[in-house]
Amino acid sequence: MGPGRRRRRFWLTWWIVLAAQAASCLGAAKTTALAPPPTTTTSTWIPPRWFRNLWRRHRKFRVLVLMSDTGGGHRASALALAQALEKLYPGAFDIELLDIWSAAGVWPLNQLVRAYKYLGRRPMLWRLLWYSTASVVTRGTIKAWHDAQHRRRFASELGRRRFDAVVSVHPLTQHVPLSALRQELKSTVPFVTVVTDLGSAHPMWFDSRVDRVFVPNAKVARLAMSHGLERRQITEHGLPLRAAFFAGPTPWTSWKQHRRRRLEQLAQRRAIPGVAIVGGGGGVGRLDRLVDEAIRALEARAQRAHLTVICGTNRGLRAALDNRPPSRYVRIRTEGFVSNIHDIMARSDVLLTKAGPGTIAEAATLGLPVLLTTFLPGQERGNARLVVDRGFGVLERRPDKVAALLCDWLDDPAKLAQLSQRAFDAAKPDSTDKIATDIASMLFSSIDDPTTRDQNLN
Repeated sequence: MGPGRRRRRFWLTWWIVLAAQAASCLGAAKTTALAPPPTTTTSTWIPPRWFRNLWRRHRKFRVLVLMSDTGGGHRASALALAQALEKLYPGAFDIELLDIWSAAGVWPLNQLVRAYKYLGRRPMLWRLLWYSTASVVTRGTIKAWHDAQHRRRFASELGRRRFDAVVSVHPLTQHVPLSALRQELKSTVPFVTVVTDLGSAHPMWFDSRVDRVFVPNAKVARLAMSHGLERRQITEHGLPLRAAFFAGPTPWTSWKQHRRRRLEQLAQRRAIPGVAIVGGGGGVGRLDRLVDEAIRALEARAQRAHLTVICGTNRGLRAALDNRPPSRYVRIRTEGFVSNIHDIMARSDVLLTKAGPGTIAEAATLGLPVLLTTFLPGQERGNARLVVDRGFGVLERRPDKVAALLCDWLDDPAKLAQLSQRAFDAAKPDSTDKIATDIASMLFSSIDDPTTRDQNLN
């Protein structure tokens, strides 16, 4: 039965019940017209069980997505899941995004966004933080400290909301929120983790109390099992992609057509090739030096190109690039934090970026060759290895060598077409729809078991 037919049946039943209630009230008023007034007037109508079940089947499901704006990838994944649920089940879900550490954390943990921007530009400090918190002893101590400080605060923050399921898209939104839900609020609403790292994942991603963990590939699935999760809890679909990167309403037909058109486009030499240079949400990765070396190498070969530099929230970098003197052969366009990254990448022949998981997955979906220029130690090392192993990009950290490789690729359309073919082979264009479908199935199956799966926190 379709959602439209269920909705019509619901409203018909609603009016029938109201009419019956009004008729019963009128009948009672006629028979007791001469009776003395009652001493109390507290009369509450309790709907029958069949009506409560019907209401439960027709109301919207409320999904709370826990994330943190440490980089742009976590919010992008959350928005991608929200878009997929709305596309697949129109009007059936209400999605709320919550940065719970900023909302309920204590200092300094309520400053995670600022700390990420600071550490992202200092790889050695990031390396120390990542590997020290990944060890068994340190991780247990940190979990106990976070739990003691934040469990009740998180319970208070979550208790002010009503939801039917919780989805986590950040490594630090598993342990404490689960403790707050299960121990403080005594709630058993489904808790789902969507891992948004490609080639490696911090152990904080994994908590055995979750109902389901969605991972991008078999390597991360093995990591999850090594940290205490059972195989039945793990589902391998891929990374959530924003709606603009989807293949379309008819996925496989549109995907094949898109793939064929993209390969034909890259096989032909453009008059002015396009290069997208992306530094993540914070605009990190020595983009100024990369741009300088790229322009120098292109001018030395008298090679024309159009560079689009995504600076994110790094306003200083964007101002410095805008003030550069014009180049004879290279056109430069700078952007801040953009929402049309799909269009920019689709117009490009090569992508220069750090090894962010979301950017890599989106590039593969577009068949875009990737030149990795840096990675965050620990967190993004596995992402860089995945790109190199799958053969649709290389890792080169020296800006002068990056510029030389870029010129070589732009001079060889056949090479670009080969890299693009391998990128398409590594893509998972339907991953977001599969994750959204599984989350919806969990909620739909909970309708018949309201005592354990349909708890609305008040």
